Amino acid sequence: MISKFFSLKLRVLLKRGFRDWLLESMSDVKKIIVDDRGGDGPVLRSLPRKVAIHLRRLALSMREQRQKRLIRVVRRIYPALQALEQEQNPDGPHVLADLSFDEAFENDLAIEHGLILFRDAWDNEIVEFRRGPRRVAIPPGQDRKTLPCCGMSVTAAERFFLYRAARLIFKEQTKIRFNAKDVVTEPASLPRLRTLASVEPRAIVALQHGLGARFKELLYPENHDHLVAISKLPAAHIEALNEALGPRATDLAGWEPEFVTAIAESLTCPEQIRDIGQHILVLKGPAAIRAIGKWPIRDVTDKVNEEVTRRGGPKIAGKAYETDIGTVRNLLGGDFTLLLEQPAELLRSVLGFVTQLRSIEKKTERADRVEEFKLFSKRYLPYMTPEVLGALRLLDANEGKDPATSISFREALGILEGLWSKEGLGRSFFEDVLPTPNGVQAMKSLVDDLLVMKQRGSIKANTDIAAILSGSDLFDSHISQFLNRKAGIM
Repeated sequence: MISKFFSLKLRVLLKRGFRDWLLESMSDVKKIIVDDRGGDGPVLRSLPRKVAIHLRRLALSMREQRQKRLIRVVRRIYPALQALEQEQNPDGPHVLADLSFDEAFENDLAIEHGLILFRDAWDNEIVEFRRGPRRVAIPPGQDRKTLPCCGMSVTAAERFFLYRAARLIFKEQTKIRFNAKDVVTEPASLPRLRTLASVEPRAIVALQHGLGARFKELLYPENHDHLVAISKLPAAHIEALNEALGPRATDLAGWEPEFVTAIAESLTCPEQIRDIGQHILVLKGPAAIRAIGKWPIRDVTDKVNEEVTRRGGPKIAGKAYETDIGTVRNLLGGDFTLLLEQPAELLRSVLGFVTQLRSIEKKTERADRVEEFKLFSKRYLPYMTPEVLGALRLLDANEGKDPATSISFREALGILEGLWSKEGLGRSFFEDVLPTPNGVQAMKSLVDDLLVMKQRGSIKANTDIAAILSGSDLFDSHISQFLNRKAGIM
């Protein structure tokens, strides 16, 4: 017990020694002692002590008076915080140094910095609170103990200034309302509030509407990067997400920051989001968003205004766009989801098909290409890994290369159809062989051979590649090892 007592005394002495050293080293920082009278106004201070005690108790029972007393206390402490800031960072920059207390009280950055400095001063007993006629010191760490000077605890006092800073941050956002209780808990919360306040009001209203109770999650410390990403979304994009996702719009609160950033940077109009619809939930990451964002859009504002004017309505505000996302969605119907589940590489290759389709003037020919695309989507999408796409040269389909040295979407489909219908290959080849390195290499060699024949002129633009592959042995040297074999012995 004796050794325990001396050990405790030693720790106390060491702590006091550190505090004394800290105060001595801070030559301009004077210790501030605040007792029960620290929050009294000039009238109360002028009254006899016994009278003042009763009036002080009355004042402490009223919320407004407690807040006024708190402000008086902090006004007394403020010079010590300015001196502490100077001592901690002599060369600057300083936040409080050039501001009076009244100016700091109207400045959210000053309040944030002042709260941090106060915590240092309180923990190191540069500021000391005392209570009762004997002026007994309240030790640091008792943050929830009521301070007689203002009738509030340190925790409640900090919360008062945090909420004030929050109101100052949103003073221009008069239409924004949210409960700060669960999200504004420390000075570190305030930079996140500034990020949110930088968003246009219409976007914040849309976020509140879409996220509902999950809106407050944006301000959690662990979601800082997510909030920064969401702050990049235009209001029209958020409204389009709400419309497209319906009840699942709350999912936005949990999306990865990179995915949200890709939406903000790659989708240039809200029509793209509306045309993707709930299918956005199946897209495989930011790369897929960026790929589909490259699909063309067309300004149809004049066309839309002509139509609404003809019907007697007012012209639309802003621009209206038609998207190739909507075009492909209409083409594929129920298979659109299957397409968007594919890798970004395939979504980029579809751009080439849509571009080619738009250049076809004959309706019958365009209808044939559409049917081919539907067949490709329904039958072959599950097998189109990035490696297979590379072997088929479909990744180059939208690069505008010379047709003689590249594979068109139609030619790629012809290759797939030929292999599908060739005796000894069929579905088992696609399911068991094509996903393997040997299968990919066979496809690559076959396509390379086809390109050589195109360059020689042996294969023309309208050659039925599917028929050649399935009905002849012209390309069998590349696939002979797989013919008439079961995938299980590969």
